[in-house]
Amino acid sequence: MVNLALLYPRATLLFQLSMSLDVASHWLHLHSSVVRGSESHKMIDLSGNPVLRIYYTSRPLVCSLLCSPCVLEMSSSTASFTCSISPRDH
Repeated sequence: MVNLALLYPRATLLFQLSMSLDVASHWLHLHSSVVRGSESHKMIDLSGNPVLRIYYTSRPLVCSLLCSPCVLEMSSSTASFTCSISPRDH
């Protein structure tokens, strides 16, 4: 988000609000877990929030959602990379 704020200065406030909402929602989730007496914030009621259920139970899906953009970005940037060493340089 910070990178996006640097790339799009006119939308900086929006990105800052988004980051604040993210931190606040994580804090509220952790705090509510403590109040409920859960041993871990990852122990959720499977009949509860479907987004949290997927996040905490489907590691392959979450990993693919988190890793795919990075892999795609790296592959697209390396695809345009040209090697400057030719066989004649040796």
